[in-house]
Amino acid sequence: MELNLNFIDASENHEKYRASIHLTGKLGFNMDANNLMELSGDKYYKVAFEPQTSNFNRIYLVESSKDDPTAAKVNKAGQYYFLKLAHVLNRLKVDYKTVSLRFLVEKAELKYQGQDVYILERSSSNKRDKKDEGADEIDAAE
Repeated sequence: MELNLNFIDASENHEKYRASIHLTGKLGFNMDANNLMELSGDKYYKVAFEPQTSNFNRIYLVESSKDDPTAAKVNKAGQYYFLKLAHVLNRLKVDYKTVSLRFLVEKAELKYQGQDVYILERSSSNKRDKKDEGADEIDAAE
């Protein structure tokens, strides 16, 4: 008698779409997230949160345009892309200078006003220590 098995293709989707908040308040993306979001220096994103929550566990990024005064411009440093969000984090009183914030990035199935939406779900947060000060760029590269 033979076993009847359903095999799952485990060779696909090894990507780890990640982002992290750097000590400088930049939201940096790893290479897999760069590719998922097709990031480039001419893109802009609106940053949103769910109104019923006051925590910082989920961030929504919606692609926007240069003409939108509320959107953040995508910047590039080497091979990596980031959004300057220190002013937003400070306004929301997010303690990104003493707490290391990391997120998993996924593309939402639904769109917002016809635009792609990316959901950043907090995956971890730890107290920063001295060795973390230069580690954000390394974390984004993973």
